[in-house]
Amino acid sequence: MKSKLMMMMLGLGVLTIAAPSFAEEAKVVKKHKKGERIQKRIQNQEKRIEEGVKSGKLTEDQAKKLQQSVDTIKSDAKSAAESEGKMTKEEREKLRGELKSSSKAIHDAKHPNAVQPAVPTVPAVPAMPAAPSTGQ
Repeated sequence: MKSKLMMMMLGLGVLTIAAPSFAEEAKVVKKHKKGERIQKRIQNQEKRIEEGVKSGKLTEDQAKKLQQSVDTIKSDAKSAAESEGKMTKEEREKLRGELKSSSKAIHDAKHPNAVQPAVPTVPAVPAMPAAPSTGQ
């Protein structure tokens, strides 16, 4: 019980330290609607990490590694938004890819025994019988 409480407190401490810099980065990224969507995804991932620590599904080390990944994405988003005051399509696509990978990493860490969905197989189509030959 005591160790679980300590883990929760440490997890909240990690996220609390990141909060002030996050607010500054949010101002830069939120200049554009597409930047707002990216910002919301970043916030959602941080919330998922925090919930994972609270529920005991994530260890402190896992949360720290995942948070570092999200921090890197925040830094990339800030740099992209600051360059020329606007994110390019390529920069947004790169950030979306990073966010997708990070989201999958959070899910996989929280659900290590989750069964991956099977790839559906297409049943083999039986060969058509050869047309009867007409002996002409």
